[in-house]
Amino acid sequence: MEKEFIGVGDKVIVDGDNLFIKSNILKEKCYLPHIEWLKLDEVNFQGRGMLHIYTDVKSKGMNVVFKRNQYEDAKNMYLFLLPYMSRIIFNHEENKITIYNKGNDDPLEKPINKVNVSNPYTYLSFDDINSYEVICDKQVINNDMLKNTASGKYVADGVGALVGALSSLNSGEYITNLQIKLNVNNFDNPCVYVNYITRKIKSDSQMAKDLIKMCDEDLAKLEIILKKDEPVEKKVTNDPIEEVKKLKELLDMGILSQEEFDKKKKELLNL
Repeated sequence: MEKEFIGVGDKVIVDGDNLFIKSNILKEKCYLPHIEWLKLDEVNFQGRGMLHIYTDVKSKGMNVVFKRNQYEDAKNMYLFLLPYMSRIIFNHEENKITIYNKGNDDPLEKPINKVNVSNPYTYLSFDDINSYEVICDKQVINNDMLKNTASGKYVADGVGALVGALSSLNSGEYITNLQIKLNVNNFDNPCVYVNYITRKIKSDSQMAKDLIKMCDEDLAKLEIILKKDEPVEKKVTNDPIEEVKKLKELLDMGILSQEEFDKKKKELLNL
């Protein structure tokens, strides 16, 4: 399915898995799964805005300028591209995940005007995953650390255990690497890395905040997957009839008075 957006001097074309940005000066091309981060600016007082498209190639990104009357079209293109910024796609019907391999090792240099030829996808079933840990600038954050930092709770806006753990590490002004290491049931390939931050960026930048939040939310989903087969403790519910029988035995033994027995019986049978 082809989709097109015309900006000021630029044309964005999506054709299959390929994204093209064409202008009179240059032509840029990449695989959609290698989109690392997107940002849509509001229209400024001069009536211009900008759609920023960052790929996992080490570059400053591709910027498409648009006019005020093009904002809705730019927003529609942004929303169309946004799912490709994801790192993990969870398919609950088939019990599998698809990983977009951002910043993956490629034996060839990946200039911005050439297609990244490496495989952008990794597929795993839920049953393949046995544990996970987070790596941030060579510091390992395991599951226990995440739980201890934020009581193992994730909230709706994605600010959860990971945010607390990173704050406690006090990693500094910049983050250069953030990834989830999935330990999987495969002897030949025992781990899979999911990359969220692959370039040096400021810890308080919007890019860092967005990608940390995404990682946080994916961790919450992975936690649900790993807990699905854990035995659930059954809540013991007492049969009121059996409880009344026990009370009758206590009455017959003289341990309870008739008044106490009648009161407990009414409570148990909701009389």
